[in-house]
Amino acid sequence: MPNTYFLLADYKYPLVSETYSVKSDTLKSDREKLKAFLVAEIMGWHANLKNPVLGATLAAKKYGKDQKLTVKEQTLESKDENTVILTADTAANGLFTISDELLSENIDTLALAGIDITQDKLFDMSVIGEVYDENPDLKTSPVDPATP
Repeated sequence: MPNTYFLLADYKYPLVSETYSVKSDTLKSDREKLKAFLVAEIMGWHANLKNPVLGATLAAKKYGKDQKLTVKEQTLESKDENTVILTADTAANGLFTISDELLSENIDTLALAGIDITQDKLFDMSVIGEVYDENPDLKTSPVDPATP
């Protein structure tokens, strides 16, 4: 039987996922390191968006060689990941950004599960904001989100 997949958000169940989590103290004491890390991550994703075969080749032939990965399979995975990370919203506002609307929807969704938390207790978007303020060239996507 063929596999089927869908995004929960497509069915009015939005949850932000694959976020970076750090201790509150780290936001203060190692903020510059966090920003440097995010700059490197964004640069890596930009490279992957432009050339999904590059990372797939490194994964299959170097870093995951002992995992018996194939370039073909890793390229398919890479291309699919690109469609998730690059949306119209992230193309306009920068990778790793989350719209105010989506942040609010996440809090509402968590409330449906009985989790009582406020947006400011769960998300801190200030670091990524600083990254883009300091590196405005990284905000622009290297490809059109309709054709990653």
